[in-house]
Amino acid sequence: MFNEPNWSEHFLDEIKRPIREITVEEDERLDEVESREFAELREFGEIMGLRRRAPLLTWPQVDLKAGTIKVKLKRRKGYIWQTLPLSRRAYEIVWGQRGNDPLHVFTFIAQRTRRCPKTGTDFVRGSRYPMTYYGIGSNWRRKRTKAGVDARMHDLRHTAGQRTLRATGNLRLTQTLLGHSEIKTTTTFYTETNMADLRDGLNRTESQTKSQTEARAADKLMKDQA
Repeated sequence: MFNEPNWSEHFLDEIKRPIREITVEEDERLDEVESREFAELREFGEIMGLRRRAPLLTWPQVDLKAGTIKVKLKRRKGYIWQTLPLSRRAYEIVWGQRGNDPLHVFTFIAQRTRRCPKTGTDFVRGSRYPMTYYGIGSNWRRKRTKAGVDARMHDLRHTAGQRTLRATGNLRLTQTLLGHSEIKTTTTFYTETNMADLRDGLNRTESQTKSQTEARAADKLMKDQA
């Protein structure tokens, strides 16, 4: 009779990368070296929390009247489509792309004449082209190095998760934005408390403690005067 091994004893620990959030100061440094088109794509990624390929939207994926976009979310067994609302700033960014290309939302103006080694596409300086998966990766590597920002492009997604959770305090909302099927993924890989968060929490606790102390003092004063 075959005895099946205890598979749990053979599981490897899941590697957790340090959660990297792009700071406001780093955003400003990147703004100084990036073109407007790529800077807006980066900002869009920091707001919407999309994976690298997902921001390469086509106009059929966009509903400007409803203020929504449809994006593909990765799953273990493939992909599913999800409709996400656009924030005011994300809507402004998409609105500003109208008229640049009949199909693709995000485009860029070539800064030099060259041939893409990945796709073989020829780019002519001054002409406008749709952004590509390889193009945004290449731009990110060059510009982050120039700006002195040690971060991966996927960290834009981490930044969206961190900022959304910090602003709303709603973990379920953050999970939905990032498209995670399990909330464990959100808590493990996309949320982390930094020094500023901890200080803000302590200040809130301090304010609450002070309010309760003042309330007790007021109650005691009222009783003494009764």
